[in-house]
Amino acid sequence: MVPKEYGGLGLGPYAGDVFTLWMTKEIARVDLSLARCWEGHVNSLVLLDGMSTEEQKARWFKGVVQRGEKWVAWSGEPQARKPGEPVRFGTRVEKVDDGYIIEGNKAFATSAGGAQWAILMVNTAGPGGVRHAAAGSLDT
Repeated sequence: MVPKEYGGLGLGPYAGDVFTLWMTKEIARVDLSLARCWEGHVNSLVLLDGMSTEEQKARWFKGVVQRGEKWVAWSGEPQARKPGEPVRFGTRVEKVDDGYIIEGNKAFATSAGGAQWAILMVNTAGPGGVRHAAAGSLDT
C-alpha cells in the first residue's frame, strides 16, 4: 500500500488497485488472526496515504519500507460499562489550545503487541458523536 515514490509497490485505492485490499478474505481462509492484523496495517497505510502531508508520508512510509514497521488503526470506544463490569472502558476527548487530550482505555486492540505505530480514531464531538451529529457539523 506504500506509494512507489516512497519505495513501495504502489498498490491500493489511490493507485487504482482495490483488489489488494480484498485479499484479506484469502488470508483469512488460512489464518483469521493474521488477516485481521494485515487488514489493520494496510488500512492504516491507506489512511496515511490519503490524509498525511508529504513530510509525514516520507517519514512514516520509510519506516514501513526500510524497517518493516507495522501500523494499526483503532477506534476510540464510547464511554460505556458492560453490565456487571466494574471497569469503565472508553475514550474521552478534550479540546485544548494546541490540539486535543485523549484519554481512555480499550477492551481489545488488534496488534497491540506487534505494531510500532497506531492511528487512534476518535470523534471530537464525544461518545456517539458520529452517530448523532448532523452531516457536516463535525470538527475535522
